Amino acid sequence: MTDVLDTIAIPDDPEVEQFVFENADWSFYELILKRVGDRRVFVTFDGERLEVMSPSPEHERNTSRLEKLVWILFEELRVDFESLGSFTLKKRKANRGLEPDRCFYTRNANAIRHKRRIILGQDPPPDLAIEIEVTRRLLDRVGVYERLGVPEVWCYDGQRLRILVLQPTGGYVDAPRSPTLPNLPPEEVHRLLQRAWEISEPAWMDEVRAWIRHDLLKPAQ
Repeated sequence: MTDVLDTIAIPDDPEVEQFVFENADWSFYELILKRVGDRRVFVTFDGERLEVMSPSPEHERNTSRLEKLVWILFEELRVDFESLGSFTLKKRKANRGLEPDRCFYTRNANAIRHKRRIILGQDPPPDLAIEIEVTRRLLDRVGVYERLGVPEVWCYDGQRLRILVLQPTGGYVDAPRSPTLPNLPPEEVHRLLQRAWEISEPAWMDEVRAWIRHDLLKPAQ
């Protein structure tokens, strides 16, 4: 383990506790994961630095609503899936790790369905990860997703949804549509998430289902 670690606290948002440890290594990353345990804290390791962040209420509400939106889309569109929440994605060989805001297996759902432990490298990474960006992250989490081999990442910053698709030669590109949900217009995701701030959660979920059935499932004319 690194002998000396420089710690930087960033008080950008009074509702968010956020720290970066410079000169971190894998042993220190594993130690922090053990100390954090099951608490709702994000630990991001990029091979050299380690960020620890507690999410804000706005971050958590956007995460919850986008997760529900994906669940409802999968249910209504009959997409086979497994939801793995925010479980820690880490790979020693890549020297990287993080917790996505939420993640899902679709194409590889059957491969992990009966597993109680998932080890990246032996098991596939999630097919879709959700990244909420209303709180400024201090490390390049997209770069970590790339090294972990996550094929699709949705990045939502409160204004728009970016769909990032991993390329065979490496790196993500912005895609106009999601490979997982190709009929979904990204601009509608933002509209629906903004609507969630205006009405109750049950009413919002009803609106989402009604929109899917009318706009995505309506018979072709």
